[in-house]
Amino acid sequence: MPSILDEINSYLNTRQDLKEGSKKTYINTYKNLREVFNFKNDKRRRIGAIKTQKQIIDTIKAQTKYNKLDLLKVVLLLKKWKNKPIKNLEKYRMELFGSKQEESKNKLKKDLNLTLDYQELINIMNEAFNKKDYITYMLLYILINLNVRNTDLLIIKSKNKSNFKESLRIVNEIEKDKVNEVKDKQKKDIKLRQYKADDVNFMYLDKDKDNNEFIDYVRNNYKTKTKYGVKDNEIKDNNFITAFKTLDLNKFIFKNKFDASINRDEFNQYINRRIKPYLTNKDIIINQTLIYKIVQKHNQCLDSYQKCQDSAFNRGHDLNTQLKYYTDTKK
Repeated sequence: MPSILDEINSYLNTRQDLKEGSKKTYINTYKNLREVFNFKNDKRRRIGAIKTQKQIIDTIKAQTKYNKLDLLKVVLLLKKWKNKPIKNLEKYRMELFGSKQEESKNKLKKDLNLTLDYQELINIMNEAFNKKDYITYMLLYILINLNVRNTDLLIIKSKNKSNFKESLRIVNEIEKDKVNEVKDKQKKDIKLRQYKADDVNFMYLDKDKDNNEFIDYVRNNYKTKTKYGVKDNEIKDNNFITAFKTLDLNKFIFKNKFDASINRDEFNQYINRRIKPYLTNKDIIINQTLIYKIVQKHNQCLDSYQKCQDSAFNRGHDLNTQLKYYTDTKK
């Protein structure tokens, strides 16, 4: 029996390079496209079969519910797949991309004009440590010094590198227990998450050849891993090591109110919730992107090319991306 998803599924079957998450995103955007073009329940209609580029452009321009670039991207994929003309669609894509870049620049300027600077972040981090709020200290330390995104914060504390699989097994058992506990106590369903090795990152205490302690932070899962591979950072900060030693083995370092793992999309709220009590200006909504912009503004003020380069390497993108989206080039 025909399905409204036949077209997009046929295309995705040709893309063995795509991860499951990317495929789901394309499918959801395709569903939105069918809604925009009023094809929602007509299984016979195909997005790739729309004849005129003008009709596509006018329809996407007129709608305000969904991201125009996302919609156009899927149209282009389907048109290219079928070897259909796309010259005008590409031209419209460049117009949208130019508008998006301008919006990003304006947002960057607005973010960096907030009454929050690098030194205040450092002061908050140190205050958290002095108050033995070790989780907030570790969170800020990682965001400020290692320049990570939300996915990178899904971290398990392990005994050592070889013990990681056992830590993962225990964590998955804990996740099951927490889900069942919430169901029993609150009569509420929460999604059960079961993790594979490539889904999570981990930390463990180690020593160098001179017997000095450090934390090894291994990132198996971050946004650009397919391009840059597994990242391995050594953390030698004494306060961080002290904080790390207080945590339980074989558990996530950053956990939600149910004492279970935090979904990547929930991390911005988590970051804001932990840091906001320390902020002078309570109107500021703080997240990892804002922290990264503040750090880059600080590096720029220092006129330190090496620090900018280190930040880009840690985050897992090139320096051009950093300068375009996270740095105000007009000092």
